[in-house]
Parts: sequence; C-alpha cells; structure tokens
Amino acid sequence: MASSYTWILSGLMELIPLLAQGGALILTRSQRTGAWWAMIGGTALHALGTLGGSIGMIFLTMPGSRDSVHYTNVIIVCSAAGITAKIGGMVFVIGFTLYILKRRAAREREQQLEALTAAMAEELRVLRERAG
Repeated sequence: MASSYTWILSGLMELIPLLAQGGALILTRSQRTGAWWAMIGGTALHALGTLGGSIGMIFLTMPGSRDSVHYTNVIIVCSAAGITAKIGGMVFVIGFTLYILKRRAAREREQQLEALTAAMAEELRVLRERAG
C-alpha cells in the first residue's frame, strides 16, 4: 500500500514542470513562432508521457497485476511513457531557448535603434544651433 502512495506522490511531482511549461506558454502566446510551437509540442509530449505513466502505474497497482505477461507489458508502457515525457521536456527546453535567443536579439536591436535615434537627435540639435 505504501508503494501506491509513492507512485501518487511521484505523479504529483510531475505536474510541477507541466504547470511551469503551461505558464511559459501563456506568457509567450502572443508570438507564435517556431520556438513557440516547439514549446507547445514539448509540453504536449510531456503531458502525454506523464499521463501514460500514471495510467501504467494505476494498472500496476491493480489486483492481479503481478502475473508475468501483464506486469511486463505495464513496465514497457511505463518506460515508454517516461521516455516520451523526457523527450517532451527536452523539446520544450529547445523551444524555450530559441524563444529566449530571439527575444535577446530583438532587445539588442531595440537598444541599437534607440542609440541611433539619440545620436540623430543630437546631430539635429547641433545642425540647428549652427543654422540659427
């Protein structure tokens, strides 16, 4: 019985990264670029893997689940679900990294344009002083 509580706690701990991924998706929803789609695909894979693992663990703790064929199949499903969840997490991280790099490049470009605007304003001020 204690092992089923361990699996439940483990499943609840898997919800934490999913909630964080969902929050990042909500914050970045205005820019639906390739990075955003990678993030949403990674979140979907992670959720699918987590759900598959949870369902597998439910089947594993059911009465009569200790016969060898059923047990082996559930272990294979749980392993595949875990791998799917980890791949989903990696795809999300790749998409998030691409998003951050694009935001960084946009911010640097914005700073360059602000500096150029300030320089042009100064140049106009100097020209007006000379003319007037």
